[in-house]
Amino acid sequence: RSRRQRQMCIRDRLMLMPDGRIDEVRILSSSGSAVLDQAAHRIVRKAAPYEAIPAEVLDGKNRLGIVRTWRFERQGLKASLN
Repeated sequence: RSRRQRQMCIRDRLMLMPDGRIDEVRILSSSGSAVLDQAAHRIVRKAAPYEAIPAEVLDGKNRLGIVRTWRFERQGLKASLN
C-alpha cells in the first residue's frame, strides 16, 4: 500500500465566539470516511470551550474562523511486553 492509501485528510472550519464557545464546525473537505469525519467533529466539540479570544485578534469581528487539516494515518500496531 502506498502512503496515500494509508493517510486520510479532513479539512474543517471552526467558528469561535469571543468567549471561546463554538458557534459552528463545518467539514470543508471530507476524508471519504463518515467515521473519521465524525471523530474529528467530536474531538473539536469535546475540547470546547476554548480560551477567550483577545480583542486585538478579533479586530472588531464577532467571531474567529480557524481552518485546519486533520491527517489520520494507518500504521501498524505495536505492543511490548515487560
